[in-house]
Amino acid sequence: ALKGADNQHARRLAMKMGRDDINVNAVCPGSILTSMADAFFEDGEAWQQRMIERRALKHELTPDDIGNAVLFFALPLSDMVTGQSLNVDGGLFFN
Repeated sequence: ALKGADNQHARRLAMKMGRDDINVNAVCPGSILTSMADAFFEDGEAWQQRMIERRALKHELTPDDIGNAVLFFALPLSDMVTGQSLNVDGGLFFN
């Protein structure tokens, strides 16, 4: 439900800000094993392995993967992209 709200919010804000030629997009990150997540889960490494097994792309998601998506939206490559939500989760969302 939260990703759906992110999608809707990005679209609404894009319509509003587009009048001023401002792009609005959302990056929706998947599960990443960070020190915070590791502290939350009893066995962070086992949790991470379960996430990898559920993804279409069978490798670890890193903060750089999320940063690359943000970078794409910051570059001229995405000048005509607005109101979009990009799931960066290795295919977990649709799997």
